Amino acid sequence: ERQSERLTEIRSDQKALEQVIERLEGLRGQGVRVDVEDRSVTELKGKLALPVAGAEILTRFGASRQGQGLRWKGLLLGAEAGTEVQAVFRGRVAYAERLRGYGLLTIIDHGDGLLSLYAHNRALYKEVGEWVERGEVVGAVGTSGGRRRPATYFEIRRDGQPVDPMRWCRAPGDSREG
Repeated sequence: ERQSERLTEIRSDQKALEQVIERLEGLRGQGVRVDVEDRSVTELKGKLALPVAGAEILTRFGASRQGQGLRWKGLLLGAEAGTEVQAVFRGRVAYAERLRGYGLLTIIDHGDGLLSLYAHNRALYKEVGEWVERGEVVGAVGTSGGRRRPATYFEIRRDGQPVDPMRWCRAPGDSREG
């Protein structure tokens, strides 16, 4: 019974995140655009650094989540509480507040239909509308949103759909630079 309740909570939390993403996509359709004047994020596919240096990948995209057909839509990156969370590419902060199940959440719009999400932070350092550069600190690893172990949940969305972050970011220890 407890597991069934938890699954219902997870589904509800995922639906809330989907609604935030849809709202952000709707704004893009109304002419709110991110103009990244330097290299396009799509040119750096596979070369971006993960947002938490030295993090342990606790869960991977597509891995089973609580059974019942739920899957992870991003990576869970375990690190010491307070470790810096860095933007993976230049963009504009589109969302920065608490969201049930995700805790303190920052979403960055990188243009080209690409969003990056950073959740479960213990602190957020940027506000909606602020521009950030690749590698700039946007938060700190934490346990917000119900995490027992300090971690940052990292997700990439392309045109509103979750995609495997490891297709965009290089694996730990890979020295390719974008």
